[in-house]
Amino acid sequence: MAEINNNGIESTQLSEYVADINEIFTKVFGDSFNTDPETRQGQLIGFLAQALETSDNSIIDMFNATVIYTAVGLQIDYLASNLDIFRKAAINTEVNVVLTGVNGTIIPAGTLAEDTSGNKFTLKEEVTISSGTANGIMVAQDEGEITVLAGTLTKIIDVIAGWETINNPTDGITGTPTETDTQFRNRYLDSVKTNSISQIGSIKANLLEIEDVQDAIVVQNDEDDPVVIDNVSINGHTIACVLFGGSDQDIIDAIGIKKPVGVPTQGNISGFYTDSSYYTNLAINFYRASQVDIEIELNITTNSNFPSDGINQIKQNIVDYFNGTFEVSPGYQTGGYGIADDVIYSRLYTPINQVIGHEVNSYLLGRLGDTLVAADTIIDLTEIATIDSTNINITVT
Repeated sequence: MAEINNNGIESTQLSEYVADINEIFTKVFGDSFNTDPETRQGQLIGFLAQALETSDNSIIDMFNATVIYTAVGLQIDYLASNLDIFRKAAINTEVNVVLTGVNGTIIPAGTLAEDTSGNKFTLKEEVTISSGTANGIMVAQDEGEITVLAGTLTKIIDVIAGWETINNPTDGITGTPTETDTQFRNRYLDSVKTNSISQIGSIKANLLEIEDVQDAIVVQNDEDDPVVIDNVSINGHTIACVLFGGSDQDIIDAIGIKKPVGVPTQGNISGFYTDSSYYTNLAINFYRASQVDIEIELNITTNSNFPSDGINQIKQNIVDYFNGTFEVSPGYQTGGYGIADDVIYSRLYTPINQVIGHEVNSYLLGRLGDTLVAADTIIDLTEIATIDSTNINITVT
């Protein structure tokens, strides 16, 4: 039977169970009793051994569920809930839109529109057309990573008298799927640092607790003179926080409540944190990470084992790898690019080669619009790499 000891948990193998039960049968019925697997009694022994092994596996699962490194699914949720840490739900894509029409036309919240890819969006808040236009925010009906490029949200679904056109002058803010086990586990480990001795770790953990924050990093310069960190100059004796997602005030408050006294913050976004104890306003600055679109050029040779949808599989694998949802084996995810993470050229062979039946002839990588090269793409401190399947170009020769 499974046994918990100082080394963790140990279990009995199926073959050992079969041997032990065989021994019991022969002791009871005699050495001449036939326990071969093809006999009925042999089959009974096999079923009993399997039942014991299944019981062992359940005990092992229960043991693993108590450890954050081995827990999965709801097990992680239960462990994290003990510290009031909860899995982040999916975030829907949001798009800033301009609506035109007759002055005074009211367009209620929930009104439907559609982009050129067939994705449907609802108006977040009611707007009224004035001077021929109105600005609003449309939210994707479906959760997760729905990319909306500028000028593609143009179709009106719910016809309203006086509403004539809709368009999005800028790209949408792409949503995210529900936090994966790997992402949640890593954030849990960061979050337990909230009250740690390291104030940098504590600030980062506090920022990651904000519901809409997808990633955060915190760096500091202890020197008197400015120091360049990932192509960004950080002033002396200063903290710099870089965020992806989250509202300005939530971020400012999260930094302000944890920031060391007398240490300034750096960034191109600023605001004030009100100290609830002394009612003083502290100036807080931070950076928002800008998305860097990555492009890939891939030339491959295929054989008869290459799937009919192999090109789409490779593209999806790369996108999943960028998002941290690529599975190299069931339950084990890898990849994921956070703020300031360089796109390492060699690592992308992992999702590419997951699809069988092909050989890579050439592979180039770089920022969208730049000259592509067979080398890493360097990402600055205030940037985060992202990729869309439309920017993965695969040719077969």
